[in-house]
Amino acid sequence: MGFFKGLLQTGKSLGRNIGGAFGDAANRTGTGAKIALQISALEMEQGKLEREYDNLCTAVGKKYIEYLMAMDKEPEINIDAEIRRILPNVKRREEIEDEIAELKASEMQNQFTEEFNNAQQEYFTQKRKLDQALRGGIITQAEYNEKISVYKSRVENFEEIRRIRAQYDMDIISKDEMRRKLRALGAEA
Repeated sequence: MGFFKGLLQTGKSLGRNIGGAFGDAANRTGTGAKIALQISALEMEQGKLEREYDNLCTAVGKKYIEYLMAMDKEPEINIDAEIRRILPNVKRREEIEDEIAELKASEMQNQFTEEFNNAQQEYFTQKRKLDQALRGGIITQAEYNEKISVYKSRVENFEEIRRIRAQYDMDIISKDEMRRKLRALGAEA
């Protein structure tokens, strides 16, 4: 009976962990989708302002050319109205560019935090398993130290590992070079 009770407890615990993981994933996905939607809306507004700006500049240019063709003297045209319409457009475009940059930075920070949390979670999960294996005599202290150091290094050197992988993703370094650098950090066995 004790075996079945333990099995039931393990099943319940596993269910809670899986449910929590799905909840966390849904929350992160929702936040990412919200930021992506905000960026998309701002980019659409930015495109509209670009078209309006181009049209206004074209109107100014046409007015100037018409004036030059009609007059033989130095051009003195009044484009104040067009300029007054262009300036708010230019200011709003700059604001949108700043907002997009802030949202993208926030999105990158959220992704960084999520990846770091995943690395920490992996460390703690593996540490629990290795602790259990060490207590049970399944592995030696030397094996434990070797294996745990890899996971610990992944957390301690997280930013450097992320930079190395980004270099590989951008084809700046080869896969062998990436692996060599990760091994040098102790982040790969």
